[in-house]
Amino acid sequence: MEQIGCETNLRLIILVCFLIFIIPFVQTVFGHGFGGETLPPITVGDRNATIYLAIQPDVFDPNTKEESIQVRFFDADTNGVIEHVTYLIELSKGDQRIFKYMFHDDYGSLFLKIKPTNSDKITIQGKNEPVLGGWMRVDDYNPVTLEGPIFTSGGLYNFNIEILTVDSDTKVLEERPTYKGAISVAERTSHDVTGANGNQYDVITTSYYDQLQNFDYNPQERLIHFSMPFDWSEQNIKQVFVLHEELHVPKDMPDLLATKYDVTINGVLIPEKAVIIDDYSEDNRTVHLILRSEDILAIRENAIKTSQDKMEFTFKPSATQKPVLSAGTPGLLYDVTLSWNPDVIESQQSTRFYIDIGENFIPSKEVYPTTFDFVLTQDDKEIFRKKLVAQVNAEPKTNFIDYTFTSSQEGPIKVNIENIGDKFLSSVSFVTVVEPKQKLDTFPITLTSMLLDDSGNKIEGNYNVDLTWFSNPLTIDESSEFVITIYDKNTGTQVFQSEYDFILLQNNEEIYRKSGVASAGGSFENFVFKKDNLGGVTLRIENIDKSSEFVEIPLVVTPEFPLTALLVLPLSLIVIILLSKLGQRKEI
Repeated sequence: MEQIGCETNLRLIILVCFLIFIIPFVQTVFGHGFGGETLPPITVGDRNATIYLAIQPDVFDPNTKEESIQVRFFDADTNGVIEHVTYLIELSKGDQRIFKYMFHDDYGSLFLKIKPTNSDKITIQGKNEPVLGGWMRVDDYNPVTLEGPIFTSGGLYNFNIEILTVDSDTKVLEERPTYKGAISVAERTSHDVTGANGNQYDVITTSYYDQLQNFDYNPQERLIHFSMPFDWSEQNIKQVFVLHEELHVPKDMPDLLATKYDVTINGVLIPEKAVIIDDYSEDNRTVHLILRSEDILAIRENAIKTSQDKMEFTFKPSATQKPVLSAGTPGLLYDVTLSWNPDVIESQQSTRFYIDIGENFIPSKEVYPTTFDFVLTQDDKEIFRKKLVAQVNAEPKTNFIDYTFTSSQEGPIKVNIENIGDKFLSSVSFVTVVEPKQKLDTFPITLTSMLLDDSGNKIEGNYNVDLTWFSNPLTIDESSEFVITIYDKNTGTQVFQSEYDFILLQNNEEIYRKSGVASAGGSFENFVFKKDNLGGVTLRIENIDKSSEFVEIPLVVTPEFPLTALLVLPLSLIVIILLSKLGQRKEI
């Protein structure tokens, strides 16, 4: 039990520090709040009066038996509570009114106990104030209690509060000041999805603004989509202090483990700084999307072209990964940065891991040696461990180790940096993915055509082109044959009498060009590579079907006898000679 409590406390410390760095300037705010907010002040008599409004707990849990609403009416200048207040409170969610009742509190601070149920009506326990009849607590130990369909889900709850009396139960205001506020109750929802590998995973979303809808996962595109009701008016956006959404990804789900994510709202790409990866607050990886009101205003003009009453979110691993992950040790003594080369970790190729260790709380950071354990684990099993000598506070990429993953080690992998300097709480863990080694030996290879827009950007075209070539690998001094089949991408049918240009490029210069016609949708081209063509070559099919669309693919031209063949030939000759000698001895 003590160990569990220790781990929980460490996670709490890490999360608190994480949020401090993300939201460094916390102050009293007016507008939509998460859990609680202070509403804009209104002049009431000779006072600048305002309301603090809160809901607890602030995260929805269907197992919660009791919640509360706190309404505090006070002088914004002196912070003094205003007494003998009668409130007319309307609570709604979306277009649905939940209740509208009158309440009274002699001390000005109203506390309502809420018991959520699935019943059709709301019952109230309390007593009635004698002047206007507002509900009030029975005594100091028994607050007004509402039981019924209240807070039965997370999301954005809207309050409309009118002040009817102040200072005295009989001092009824002729002009009722009205306060409008909205409180977000976070909702955490689980979604069962099927990964590209056919396995089932539990992907979780947490919304700190409103309920998420229409969750969907496309394993082919590795794309998560969901939507949320949202008022895109400038007035509403200016009331939003922070919009915070979270995606919780299992650390054993290779599809969605990445070092960088592309996030869009209504088709608008969100700046990278607003998307934060957190591998340390819980067992799952958490991808935070954190936007301030000014960030939302910056995308508003383009976002409302898609929808004016909702946000459409997509989360997807970025095509341009940044192979850098950083974390602080639980004791916060060290900051550790892990990076690697090449950018994509593939099996059957050597990967160099760089481990940068920086020391915190030290004014003059001298470089000094230490040790740590470099440990690789997969499926909770250790597959590699080595103790390394490293330099603390050194220049980036000073400390490194090389490792080659086997094909059986493809998938999610944990890189653990343990026992730094043999100190307590001096370990960190990173999660990444070992990809299969890329192969192009399964034919045909299907490419989708591209074309350039007015800005020179590539956009998807209207054709699919199947390519097959012989021999494989391509070698010099022998005829290589390329088989080409052109399809209409939308119908899947072959394009008859489709013209094209067959082009080979090396170092961005054409070494061959020929025009052809795929009379029945298919055609072939021959070319003999020479010694000067060894290495990388680009095959390009352009002007497809008299259009400006094209496909291209990089190829490698190898010597006629690769190294393995050069070794096999003399060995074969030796074997033949030995067999011949043995045969001669048998005859003797």
